[in-house]
Amino acid sequence: MTLALIELKQVGFTYPGVVPVVALTPTTLRIGRGERVAIVGPSGSGKSTLLQLLGLLSNPTEGSYWLAGYDTGLLSEAQRCDLRGSQIGFVFQSFHLIDHRDVAANVELPLRYSPTSRSGSERMSLVSDALERVGLLHRANHRCDELSGGERQRVAIARAMVGRPSIILADEPTGNLDSTSSSQIIDYLLTSGPDGSTLVVITHDPEVASRFPRTLMIRDGHVTDVASSPTTTRIGPSDDGA
Repeated sequence: MTLALIELKQVGFTYPGVVPVVALTPTTLRIGRGERVAIVGPSGSGKSTLLQLLGLLSNPTEGSYWLAGYDTGLLSEAQRCDLRGSQIGFVFQSFHLIDHRDVAANVELPLRYSPTSRSGSERMSLVSDALERVGLLHRANHRCDELSGGERQRVAIARAMVGRPSIILADEPTGNLDSTSSSQIIDYLLTSGPDGSTLVVITHDPEVASRFPRTLMIRDGHVTDVASSPTTTRIGPSDDGA
């Protein structure tokens, strides 16, 4: 069996408090290199919590999370940051661009904080390649506040892929866009990523989810694998009693 790029082993997450809130029940899940996966579910179901765990932005309260062969629970915070910076690109619903900076500067930003040292010319080459992939090379010197919503999200996609990460995580990337722009953004996400990269997208839109060969449904913290391509290797929580 091919080693999973992402593997959750009985991973769960509970928010502490006077009345603890279980956001994710113990879940075992494998996502392979190059898979395209949509995560769907109602508001408050645990979608964002799962994405934060996958992105190393939160630690599980139980179980173990293996990423690219590393047991992330055994890593120091500095090692987790390095792994996140080298392996993961993020796309957010609200873009999170620096409006007064130009497009190229926004896309370059992850490279400046990457654990991999690169010269200025190397960074600019990667920026140009990422912008060309999303059809915005001609906008490289424009300020981000001069762009349309769809263009701004394409900049965010270029920024996520500029370091050629193994995984791109997108949280409601079409939530602020009209239907035409949404379709175009999913096209870019599905086709423009680095070769062999894995794509995981949170969406509330069934039309968006239908574009993906694999869908994970989350409801009340329970994860169910509801649709998969014939080649998908998967283990859902139903296999382990969650």
